[in-house]
Amino acid sequence: MKKPHRYRPGTVALSEIRRFQKTTELLIRKAPFQRIVHEIALKYKKEVRFQSTAVLALQEASEAYQSIGKANRDISQLSAEIGLIELGIQEHFCAIGRYVSNHASTNPVCRQICKDHLSLIAQMQSLRSSIALNNKLVSMAGM
Repeated sequence: MKKPHRYRPGTVALSEIRRFQKTTELLIRKAPFQRIVHEIALKYKKEVRFQSTAVLALQEASEAYQSIGKANRDISQLSAEIGLIELGIQEHFCAIGRYVSNHASTNPVCRQICKDHLSLIAQMQSLRSSIALNNKLVSMAGM
């Protein structure tokens, strides 16, 4: 039995985005939206009438608000994912640096890397000693 065709993840979403960007039609049906607007307006005042252009303007504004909210949500989600990826990359660089430092005496490749980046290693060592000195001064001042 042949498996049914499945699109890769995100392909259908992208095609829907392209389709909705090409059209100017509203995503929410007019009649249900009009009923909701009328129901909400009746809570504040009896016998309310709306011009069709006013309801259409409300509907366009509400759909724009929804699409902006969805876009903000997607951007926030992507930036969080990027932050996690950057954190993972940073952890990997730290692990690589520790490996190179620890194996510089035994591994010729690590030794060559250390020779190529001698000035960077010296700066890191001076930075570590400066941080240690600052911590010592803070602990002495706190006495």
